[in-house]
Amino acid sequence: MTIVYLNMKYLAIVLLLVCACKKKKAEETPGIPGGKGGSYNISIFPQQGQAGVTGKVFIKYGTKTVPSSYSGYSDSSATMVEPGFGPHAHFFALKAGFYAIAAYGTRNGHFLKNDTLLEIKEGQKPSVDYILQLR
Repeated sequence: MTIVYLNMKYLAIVLLLVCACKKKKAEETPGIPGGKGGSYNISIFPQQGQAGVTGKVFIKYGTKTVPSSYSGYSDSSATMVEPGFGPHAHFFALKAGFYAIAAYGTRNGHFLKNDTLLEIKEGQKPSVDYILQLR
């Protein structure tokens, strides 16, 4: 009887820890357009001057404010290099609306970062490249 009780106790503790550690996914802000499920694609090119910077790019859907930390973003992507292009990250199937973009990386041993807001307008080209200057 004691063994069954202890096993149930440990099971309850494990379930509590699993439920408590579940991270809430950051989504769109209610009432502000933007998010996944559309027909627009963007590529973000982090740069310092004319030089590409390898690192990570973050996006928050449907917002007009920049999150205070990277955990407040909806999605992220490590930069990649394709033939003929510098480091960049793709975000696909976006709706028209407002987005916060942030990026960080290192170049010549220096940590660089920046963030910005952008708007995808209804009727714009379906794929657009953006350069984000890192400091």
